[in-house]
Amino acid sequence: MDSPEGHNITLHCEISKPGVPVEWSLAGDLLEDNEKYQIRQRDSAVELIIRDAVPEDSGVYTCVCREQKTKATVKVIAVPATFKVSLKNQEAEEGTSVTLRCELSKKGVPVQWLRENKVLSGELSQGKYLMKVEGKTALMTVISVQQEDTGKYSCIAGDEKTTAEIKVKRKFEAHCSSLFAQGGIEEICPVQ
Repeated sequence: MDSPEGHNITLHCEISKPGVPVEWSLAGDLLEDNEKYQIRQRDSAVELIIRDAVPEDSGVYTCVCREQKTKATVKVIAVPATFKVSLKNQEAEEGTSVTLRCELSKKGVPVQWLRENKVLSGELSQGKYLMKVEGKTALMTVISVQQEDTGKYSCIAGDEKTTAEIKVKRKFEAHCSSLFAQGGIEEICPVQ
């Protein structure tokens, strides 16, 4: 049985005498009823549900009832990750930090960050960029942004890519924008 990852897989077997205890195993290891596996038995129908299947769940599953057993081979096919939530454009004042975040369709996906199509590396950035993945969320923080940090940033996962722009405002510009929003003081902040 082939199944794409991320879906539940249900294996069925029928026993001749209702209520007789049944054990399920994967490659000889006994399976317990838990978050990953749900074992159900109703009369003579027995089911094993493999929740949120991943490629590591592939293998030979065995249903054992006393001396009788039946086997099923399960192959879970990896599905490429996609971006569920794309990067969003950000504005930041000089000297502050700004974080770009995107959400992937599955956990454990390696991502690569780029700035103006050049690969960013945590080791080479001397603390300028902090990159991490928390569950399905990929985050990249630019520490103490400066004018030269303005530009397009991308996150790549496999063949998928999302891009956003970071605009850095000079402290003076940010201060003027704030003053204009409060009623404006044109003598201090000339209109552009």
